[in-house]
Amino acid sequence: MSTAPATPNDAKRRIANAVRSKQPPEVIEDRRRELAEANIAAAIERALSKAPPLTDEQCERLADRLRGVDGNTSATSSEEAA
Repeated sequence: MSTAPATPNDAKRRIANAVRSKQPPEVIEDRRRELAEANIAAAIERALSKAPPLTDEQCERLADRLRGVDGNTSATSSEEAA
């Protein structure tokens, strides 16, 4: 199992290398997933660095969203966008 890139820039380089070396589409898709993970992790780090400490309950709710446990996340996102 590979480890996730440390930064979004690392992930972008891995995508470029995979494309340049003509890796199979599955490998390129994996690299794109790694980029998504790196971008999300960076966004979380930025948000947490600016926010006051979260309660355990708040952390659990956020973790549930990442796991896809909260069935209302898509409805909430749609409502917020409107």
